[in-house]
Amino acid sequence: MEMKSNMTEVITLLVSRINSVAQGGANHSKIARIASKSILSEVVERIHTKGLASDNTAIGKYSTKPIYVSTSSNVGSKEAFGAPVGKTGVDMFKSGKKHRSRYFPGGYNEFKTSIDRNQLGSVNLTLSGQMQNQLAVLPTNGGWGIGFQNAELLKRAVMFETQKYKKQIWALTADEKNMLKEVITFEVKNAILRTNSN
Repeated sequence: MEMKSNMTEVITLLVSRINSVAQGGANHSKIARIASKSILSEVVERIHTKGLASDNTAIGKYSTKPIYVSTSSNVGSKEAFGAPVGKTGVDMFKSGKKHRSRYFPGGYNEFKTSIDRNQLGSVNLTLSGQMQNQLAVLPTNGGWGIGFQNAELLKRAVMFETQKYKKQIWALTADEKNMLKEVITFEVKNAILRTNSN
């Protein structure tokens, strides 16, 4: 009795699928992109909703040093911001010229509170929403990752980490790294072991 086997074809197919998930393989970039997309919403929520850095501690506290904020820098409602007034509470300089900024004796913390952007009582890096909206999944030399679509925002993000708050903010937390590994593992298994013809 003659025995026939498709073992050679099966092994060839498996080797081909394994090679497809290795760097440079047909599925490698696709898996990196799926994994990056899956973690992006987690990073955005952590930073811009919860106000947490990469070590899961608060990013920082807003300054309470008195400041002037120009009406053109106001991203909240004009009503919430209030009329432009100086330190003494009047809307005109002695020269008769009108103020174009508002004095906040409680600093940036008071400004963000007054325009209803300080629900946490600590830094969440959300004022206009620009940083949050420009954080995206982008191609990299090795595949895909999360970064800023705008060079100015990248510069600002680096300044926040290295100068202002002196801690990593956009690096993944331990939980986010584990989640990323789970997604990659699932996608790699799916690419190698799938039984459909795709």
